[in-house]
Amino acid sequence: EVDDGSSRSLGFANQRWCTLTKFTTVSNGATIHKLAAYRHNYLSRAVKGSANDYRDVFDLVDAANTPQGPGFVANMEALVDMEQWMRTFAVHHTAGDWDHFGSQNSQNMYGYKPTEGRWQLMIWDMNIVLGNSGSWAAGQNLFVSSGGGPNMDKIYANPVFRRMYLRAWKELCNGAFLPANLDPLVDGKFNAYAASG
Repeated sequence: EVDDGSSRSLGFANQRWCTLTKFTTVSNGATIHKLAAYRHNYLSRAVKGSANDYRDVFDLVDAANTPQGPGFVANMEALVDMEQWMRTFAVHHTAGDWDHFGSQNSQNMYGYKPTEGRWQLMIWDMNIVLGNSGSWAAGQNLFVSSGGGPNMDKIYANPVFRRMYLRAWKELCNGAFLPANLDPLVDGKFNAYAASG
């Protein structure tokens, strides 16, 4: 994804964001997931056994590739804590951050699959927020997920998952973002920075 060259500064273009797209190849006459296509975006960390065991990822991708409808909802909810995912998407959209999985750039997110549980998401590198670095304005692009491919769009378009997303927005607006809750936190941070010079 980085331009060829020998200079100290090279251009780049992200050709494939982290998606729920199914990538396949043929092996011994059978169509299987193409492991190499997933490695870059689904890096294994703290694995037990083999770092090449992508069965959980393949199951997730297969569920996301179910056609829209009740089967799609059932398959996703069997593997994914969709309430938690939609709340996570609401948080980064709320701050205007377009640089995460579930948004425009579909990166900067850890997926965690517990042994006996469903997929969870954890935000990291949240620095394009609240008006800096070209972040989105308040209320802008609430349903943008262009980096994640058609299956991410399908999540946002699904009525069950959209209601989860809207519930998360409502909770943020009626809780964390109320001036009585937010202002003391922001003022405290500002005062601490000012006091430290």
